[in-house]
Amino acid sequence: MASRARAGVLRWMLFAACVALPAWLWPHGAVLGYLAQTAALVVLALSYNLQLGTTGLLSFGHAAFAGLGAFAAAHWFNHVGGPLPLLPLVGGAAGAGFGFVAGLLA
Repeated sequence: MASRARAGVLRWMLFAACVALPAWLWPHGAVLGYLAQTAALVVLALSYNLQLGTTGLLSFGHAAFAGLGAFAAAHWFNHVGGPLPLLPLVGGAAGAGFGFVAGLLA
């Protein structure tokens, strides 16, 4: 039993190293931007898998809220020039606001 637990811990440590190593080797530039986009798309794909695989429901509103949030965050960053750590909050607020308005109309 201890060897199975050790193998599981080793697997997770290897996974964490594979995730962290590119960001450590290239701390800025196109690679870090690519990694951030990949992480965002992985979260979106996992949420689609949870929704479609568990309930069998396909929701295009999910993509609309994520796309509108990304659109709002990009325009806010380009025109206002706010700090980068606030981008997820701006995108989330835009997506939630759009979802609230769409929910009122439904």
